[in-house]
Amino acid sequence: MNRYGAVQPVRPRIDNLAMALRLLIVDDEAAIRFAVCEYFIAYGEIIDSAGDLTSASELLAHHSYDAVIADLRLDGSEELGGLKVIELAARAPAVPCIVLLSAENSPEVIREALRCGAHHTLHKPLPLHELKACINDRLARQTPTDGDGSPLPRQLTGQTRRR
Repeated sequence: MNRYGAVQPVRPRIDNLAMALRLLIVDDEAAIRFAVCEYFIAYGEIIDSAGDLTSASELLAHHSYDAVIADLRLDGSEELGGLKVIELAARAPAVPCIVLLSAENSPEVIREALRCGAHHTLHKPLPLHELKACINDRLARQTPTDGDGSPLPRQLTGQTRRR
């Protein structure tokens, strides 16, 4: 337990960082971005984060990701900057899982997110284990095989295989 009485997550020891997945978390709210990043770091994943569209664009231009998770509204505005992040991620080479998070769950927003390239749209707030399960499900359907046709593990467990 930490000094606030909260249970601290156990950070698994990762001997081979090549086994970790690389995720990009995009949210303008620093506290949410921090919590999501820390959650996935606890599972041994490699995390980049951005608080705005410009930073997310830079990261997508220079790095390869296994999953991109973006909030719908960035910079606290009415603009739907998260949809632009989704479009950029969908055009990036081989991002197997793109998730849009939104406090809105109108059919129009969901339709537009899917049109932009999102694989999933999730309604906030949601427990982080549900976000993780959603990504695991998508990655499991995208699982490459080894030489004998056996699937290689790709789930967010800290023991995943990087492409």
